[in-house]
Amino acid sequence: MDITEAEKIFKWWQSFVEFADKFACLQLPIPDSFFAYPTETLEEALNIIVKSYSHSGNLETSKAIKATMARHLLSRKEDEEALEDIRKHLTLISENPYLKKTIIENLHNSRDAYRKGR
Repeated sequence: MDITEAEKIFKWWQSFVEFADKFACLQLPIPDSFFAYPTETLEEALNIIVKSYSHSGNLETSKAIKATMARHLLSRKEDEEALEDIRKHLTLISENPYLKKTIIENLHNSRDAYRKGR
């Protein structure tokens, strides 16, 4: 894969991360169909971008990309399994007022962090 293709995939990844962070706040797995690329393709492209940032001296961004890779690629699940896990977890949240309050606060914090990052 060349840098041009990796950059295209990275642009998609940047948009995806905001959405995926909401799933993480809800403690939900991400269904496989939500990903535009196979895991191997994402890893290859993102590792090219990580190396590019690292070589240019931007170690902070390089580390941030690695962290999002670990966080979101590991939560990827087959669609059917993910949907069942989502159903169970959302039921648990709706039945527990303290958990619901905490998760809503986490969602607000995620939104606010995203706004600051832009």
